Amino acid sequence: MIAAKRILFIKTAGAPIPVPIHIDVPFYERNAWTCDFSIGWPEGVFHHHGMGVDSVQAIRLALQMIAIHLYASPYHKAGTLYFDEPGRGYGFTLPYGGRDQAIGDDKTL
Repeated sequence: MIAAKRILFIKTAGAPIPVPIHIDVPFYERNAWTCDFSIGWPEGVFHHHGMGVDSVQAIRLALQMIAIHLYASPYHKAGTLYFDEPGRGYGFTLPYGGRDQAIGDDKTL
């Protein structure tokens, strides 16, 4: 079940390409909490998850993993990935060791 959704975009010469991000409701299984997420890249949907000792940690880790995948993408490197405006960030917090890579408003998260 989807708990939250955000749509980023890839700037092109034509219409922007949507990149939907879905974050599912965390669930408890095998002594751990899991929060599944997906990123709908143009070449295919990427599925992964964050896991933690409770649902809050699972969500937090999933959000950080989303940030890692966005910032590591070729679209970020090309400067074509954006949320509301190019260069303003994506609204996902990078983990402590990678915050120096943040752009725009993500620097203040």
